[in-house]
Amino acid sequence: MLPILTPYLEIDRTKKIAQVIPCDAAVEINDLVYLAGGEVKQASNSSALTMPVIGVVEEKLTSTSCRVVSSGWMDCPGVVAGMLYYAGVSLGSFTNIEPISPALKQVVFVAQTNSTILVACDLTFA
Repeated sequence: MLPILTPYLEIDRTKKIAQVIPCDAAVEINDLVYLAGGEVKQASNSSALTMPVIGVVEEKLTSTSCRVVSSGWMDCPGVVAGMLYYAGVSLGSFTNIEPISPALKQVVFVAQTNSTILVACDLTFA
């Protein structure tokens, strides 16, 4: 007879998909970025030219290179646990307020705690 197991789910918060990539000098840690001409730049929901967001900057390695997390866990202080976050209007920003047209709407991450996010960029936007 098999033992009765209590359902338990553990999520390993160390797994992520991240890549070091050239970036515009204005890019900062925790910026939302899009890909343009082989480098990442700060995204904004005010224009389809600065979308879709492909990830969040986890680390700035040099003035023109950074590590971008496109999927997985990362630290991001100042978020509210349980909230969905969207691309914001200001370059590189995010918001937990669902954008209203004419702003473009793209879910980028969910806050798991007040300082940890799960990046899961929905590459479609409306």
